[in-house]
Amino acid sequence: DSCCSMGRRRLRDALVAAARVAVPAAAVAVGRTCVADAVTAAFDYNRLWASHPVESRAKIADCAADLLEEHFKELMYLCIREGGRCIKDAAAEVREAIDSCRYYAMQARQTLLPQTLPGPTGESNTFSVHGRGVIVCISPWNFPIAIFTAQIIAALVAGNTVLAKPAHQTALTAMRVVQLLHSAGIPTEALALLPGKSSVISAPLLEDQRVAGVIFTGSTDTARKINQTLAQRAGAIVPLIAETGGQNAMIADSSALPEQVVTDVIDLLGVQQRRPAVFRVTGIVSARGHRVAGHRIADRRRGTVARRRSVIDVHRCGAVNRCGQQE
Repeated sequence: DSCCSMGRRRLRDALVAAARVAVPAAAVAVGRTCVADAVTAAFDYNRLWASHPVESRAKIADCAADLLEEHFKELMYLCIREGGRCIKDAAAEVREAIDSCRYYAMQARQTLLPQTLPGPTGESNTFSVHGRGVIVCISPWNFPIAIFTAQIIAALVAGNTVLAKPAHQTALTAMRVVQLLHSAGIPTEALALLPGKSSVISAPLLEDQRVAGVIFTGSTDTARKINQTLAQRAGAIVPLIAETGGQNAMIADSSALPEQVVTDVIDLLGVQQRRPAVFRVTGIVSARGHRVAGHRIADRRRGTVARRRSVIDVHRCGAVNRCGQQE
């Protein structure tokens, strides 16, 4: 216990020290004119960025991972301050962003290099892949570093220029991440940050014919609206990569170890340390658990869960939305 307390104190002190340098200047929300200018800049620079060798883009992604790791505590602090994360989940958030940079760098080296295909004697056949153009990345507020970074890096290493639209609730965190990505070697023309309300920014972005693709993480309803907007555009089909939320169920059959089921249920429902209002990643995971289906010995498990959870009825434990209402 003393070692754990000492470790927590050291981490707290490190976060306090990081806080002195971690708060960037206020991110300025952009309007329709700025959006159009950003699309023009990204479109004009796309050919030059795509001409960079794959290895060059992969090295930049590796450098971005190193910089994110170097500023680990600073990013943790921003995630806690602006995104409402607890310390454990803020650390996991930054780790995932670092892993994403290195993963996409590795994938670029393995899949994006030209490949020589077999053919008749005297004939040379080469298979190569190229970026599509300007990609819009729309990320959610509940993963302001991990998903935000992964979307951007994946599009950039593939040879696309990126317009990043973060959630307006976590614009400062996104701003700092973009600053670090630019420091890693990504040109400002290849990556632009567009903070602000979706109602102002999304429509002119999606309707612009120069936007060649959209990467989106958020609600299913919003994904449908984006898909419908893109479908109404003339010309070639615009790809939409959408990761949407949902509610998952846990199914435990009679062969499951009751003690393990109880532990997993507690984690699934997000209740930890007998504190009824504490949700894992502050209750904002898009794939959160919502139902538990047991078999035969469910009553025994339910009683154990109820004791572990203290005052919350296991049947009524859902995810609390942003208005504090239970779903």
